[in-house]
Amino acid sequence: MTTNRIAFFAFTLGTALLGSLGGCATAKTPEPTAGATDDTTGDEATSGLGNGSSAGETSGLEPQSAAASGAESSGVGVTSAGGATASSSNSAGGSRGGTGTGGDLGPITLADQLTSPLGLVLDGGVLYWSNHGTPPTFADGSIMKMPASGGAPVTLAANVANPLFLAVSGGNVFWTGGGSAGGSDGTVNKVATIGGAVTTLATGQLGPLGVATNGSAVFFTSIGTSAGNYANGSLASVPVGGGAVTTIASGQFLPYYVALDNSSVYWTVSLNGGIEKAPLGGGASTHLAPSMGGPLGITIDSGTIYWTEVISASVRSVPTAGGAATDVATAQNRPSGIVANGSDVFFTNAGTGATDGSVVKVGKAGGSTTVLGSGYTYPFGIAVDAKFVYLAVGGPSDSSKGSIVRMGR
Repeated sequence: MTTNRIAFFAFTLGTALLGSLGGCATAKTPEPTAGATDDTTGDEATSGLGNGSSAGETSGLEPQSAAASGAESSGVGVTSAGGATASSSNSAGGSRGGTGTGGDLGPITLADQLTSPLGLVLDGGVLYWSNHGTPPTFADGSIMKMPASGGAPVTLAANVANPLFLAVSGGNVFWTGGGSAGGSDGTVNKVATIGGAVTTLATGQLGPLGVATNGSAVFFTSIGTSAGNYANGSLASVPVGGGAVTTIASGQFLPYYVALDNSSVYWTVSLNGGIEKAPLGGGASTHLAPSMGGPLGITIDSGTIYWTEVISASVRSVPTAGGAATDVATAQNRPSGIVANGSDVFFTNAGTGATDGSVVKVGKAGGSTTVLGSGYTYPFGIAVDAKFVYLAVGGPSDSSKGSIVRMGR
C-alpha cells in the first residue's frame, strides 16, 4: 500500500502504479504530477497541477480564464515582504530554495514550513495553493493564500481532507478532494477567497484530480477506482453554485489534468491515451494527439495545447484545432506542471525526490532550454507573471518542509 502521496505524485516509475489518490492501485502507468491551466492571452498564464485560473477577474493586470483574456497579473518589481512563515532563503538544496544569487529576481522563499504544497494558482496578484497534508491520513490539509509580492500566508480552509489541485474564479477557490484508497468518496469543494465556510459541490466521486473553471462550471477529472482497474475514470462538470454533476466523458483510463478555452475542455489521459477534447456542454470527444508516454500537465495559449509527458521525458504541443504534434523539449527529468506565457513555455521537472527537481524555460517553438532554478524536492505547481515564476515545492513528504518559491523568469 502506498500512503506516501507526494511519492505518488513524483512518479515512482515501474511496471505498476502503486497508489491512487487515496491509497493503493495497480495500473501500468506513471504517477500524475502535472497540472492544467486555462487558455490565456497577453502575458498572464496561471498553471499548476490541475489548476485553472480565474474567470472572474478581467480588468487591469489580472489573470484570465479560458473564457476571458487579459494581461499579466501584478507582482512586477517586488520582493518578499516577509511574514510569519516567509523567508528569503536561497538554499540550493531541498525544498526551500534553488540555484541563484537572491535579490529581487531570487530565487527566494515566500513561505515555508508547509505540509506538501501541491496545486498553485496566481490570481489578481495573489497566490493560492493547497497543502496536501500529512500521511497516512492527509486529514490536516489546507487551502492557503498570500500576496505574490510576499507577506504572511493566510489559511482559507483548515483540516481539509486530502486536498489536491485547485482553480480560482469569481471570489472562490475550487479544489478536488481525492477521497480514500481506491474508493468512491472523492469531493469537489469551494471556499471564498476571503475565507469562510467550505461548500461541497460534488460527493461520491471516483478519485477526482484535475480541476479548471470558466466561472460558470467547474470541470474535473476522476481517475477511477482500483476495483474498476482505473478504466472507469471520467471527465465531468458541476455548476459553481452547486447542482447536478454532468458527465462529459466516461470510460476514461486514468484521466489526469484539465484545461479550457471558450468552447472546449481538454484533458490528458495517461494510459493508451494522449490529449482529448470535448465541447464544454458535453458531446462527442475528439482524440487530438497520441501520447509518446505518460501525458500529465496541460496548458493552452493562443490556440495551442502544451503538455508534459513523464515517460517520454518531454514537453509537446498540438493546435487546439488538431494537427501534427511536435516536441518542444526532450530529455527532461519527469516533467510535470506547465504554463505557456508570452513566447515561452515554463515547466517543472519533479525529479526523483533527491533534490533534483528544477524549473525550466523553453521557447514555444522548441530549441534550447534554460534552467531557472534547481535543487528542489518535488516541485509541482507553477505560475507565471510578467517578471516572476512561482513554484509549489512539495518537499520531503514525511515533514513540513514544503515551500512557495519565487524567481525571475
